[in-house]
Amino acid sequence: MANKSRTPSRELELEGHAQYLLIKFNHLHKRIRRVADKYLSELVDKFPHLLWNGKVLHFILDLLQTLSESLEQPESHQTVQMLVPGTSYTLAVHEEMDGREGTVRDFSARCSGILKEAIKWAPEATLSLLQDYLLKFEHVSVGMTHHTGLALAMENIVQFAGLNPRSMCLSNAALDKRPSCGNRWMNTIPLSSNVSSRRSTSASNERDSPGNQHTVRDYLKRRNLILALVRREVERLSTWHNSLAQPEMSFEGETSMTNWANQTLFTERNWRDLVRLAWLISPGIAVHLPTRYKDVPIVQREVSRLVRNNPIAVAHIPDALHYIVTESTVKMDIPELTHALCWSAVPPVQAIAFFSQQYPPHPLTAQYAIRVLQSFPPDSILIYIPQLVQATRYDALGFVTEYIIWAAQHSQLLAHQ
Repeated sequence: MANKSRTPSRELELEGHAQYLLIKFNHLHKRIRRVADKYLSELVDKFPHLLWNGKVLHFILDLLQTLSESLEQPESHQTVQMLVPGTSYTLAVHEEMDGREGTVRDFSARCSGILKEAIKWAPEATLSLLQDYLLKFEHVSVGMTHHTGLALAMENIVQFAGLNPRSMCLSNAALDKRPSCGNRWMNTIPLSSNVSSRRSTSASNERDSPGNQHTVRDYLKRRNLILALVRREVERLSTWHNSLAQPEMSFEGETSMTNWANQTLFTERNWRDLVRLAWLISPGIAVHLPTRYKDVPIVQREVSRLVRNNPIAVAHIPDALHYIVTESTVKMDIPELTHALCWSAVPPVQAIAFFSQQYPPHPLTAQYAIRVLQSFPPDSILIYIPQLVQATRYDALGFVTEYIIWAAQHSQLLAHQ
């Protein structure tokens, strides 16, 4: 076997030899058991990796469980034949219970020795295989309390883990005396006026603690953000629903919302805090705030600053691209433009706009626009052919020309156009 090349077939043959010798190790005749033990030891010495072979290791535990099941069968005057799981072999067990117990005891000791050697030479691999064996029975509830192979695997895992190095050992005199603890009910302790005053003082201090004050301020900011969004949405719906501002067509509660808006004055600092809070809750909410508050310039500036500081947080939102790619940022060639290469796709019209006079020519915006256009089927770009042809006038880098050639090769209809 050692002269054969290391192939899967040789590995299967070695596993078969190991299983056969393990079965014969539990033979009724003592001489056959000795011979099987001898050849098994020689096989392991020549091929030590069989100790931590998954198939062999699991077979050992299954065979131990099969032998243990023979102890539950009643004694008879005939030899009991048991089918070895996973193989075509049968195993004969003793007629008497004493013989069966001796076989299980000897094989259990042999299995423990094999597992100890495997853990000695390949601890991580063996531990992983034992854990896999435990996982096989994770969802099985029948007979788990009597599974001998499972118990042996668990025992070796616990021995391998050892003591927790972080745990502290108790000294010999740790329990010589009774531990110090309360010896009466708390309800039997009288509460004097001094104690009551201290508790009331501590309760008031707890309410006025800096941590609680910070929590209250945080919830007030969240409340103002929600009310501001609801107010703007009510105004938008009211404009469509009640364009003539007729009192009988107003929404229920619209008056209270209007009163709150008149009583609440938002300064630039308040708006900046609300935008930062929205970004903290969800960057997607903050990105769309400028479209709802076009009359508040500070919202646009603060969202732009947040997006440029952390573009990855909103790279999955196409509408957030215009905070990174603007006419001024392209001229300044800011470092954040590199994030446009990984941005989610915008509509084709917006991608073609990067080749217009609105934006200066830039290789990063051009590469992004071409990637977006190539993500759409060429047939769907037919309606944008006039814009593409017009874009070639300002295509100093030649990206539009290359895209038109590429699209024509993939769509005959577009090529005819």
